[in-house]
Amino acid sequence: VQERILQAMGAFISPFHAVTRTELLRHWYRSMPQGISAQWHETGVAWYLFASAKARVLPVPYAVREVADAPARNKAQQVAALSNANPASKANRESFAEFLASMSKTALGHDARAAQGFVLKSFETLLKCVREDAASAHELIVESTWKSPLADPVRQFGSNQYVELPFYNQTFFDQLADIEFLIGAIPAGDAQLQALEGAWVLQEQLLARHDNDTPETITDRLWKALDINVFNTAVVAHLADQLDTLN
Repeated sequence: VQERILQAMGAFISPFHAVTRTELLRHWYRSMPQGISAQWHETGVAWYLFASAKARVLPVPYAVREVADAPARNKAQQVAALSNANPASKANRESFAEFLASMSKTALGHDARAAQGFVLKSFETLLKCVREDAASAHELIVESTWKSPLADPVRQFGSNQYVELPFYNQTFFDQLADIEFLIGAIPAGDAQLQALEGAWVLQEQLLARHDNDTPETITDRLWKALDINVFNTAVVAHLADQLDTLN
């Protein structure tokens, strides 16, 4: 068990998107301390899962997920949680290590202090992995743009592709299109909202009416606004009304 934990911490991959036994997750969420930070939660659930059972890691692990709004900041926060030497951080780290040791079904030492020491050692292994980005990569392999409400999204593939991954097929991209539609129609993530803010401002400017407007200039601007973001319902409604007027 100790070797498995150290191997997992040395090649850390977030377990949040792994296929996991329900009972393990239920036990974790029933037992975890209240008010723990996102960094300790991610570390803790991974540590607990590897302490509780064997895991099979895919040759190239992957997940389709929301992009973190600030990966560099999240990494810095995790490094700080694992390494800060101030008394409060050290006490928090030692307390969480004691909790994780108590969650292990297998003895990690001859007494509680030794078990806590092993957990702290595994934190050091994780810290080295996080600092070196030894087990994760953030690489853009495909971009998808939905430019027309009457056509499928247009996808551009990057120079590096990983065809051994099991999603280079039509079934996956059909499912991805469904997800893209929901993301576009109901934007919710912080990173997405920030990215859309500029587009919304431009669209508002194009929706504004001018004293010298003609039906043609209004229609032209509405088409330009739609081209910026086809999922803006205000633009779609204005364009539909304008086209009805012209007809």
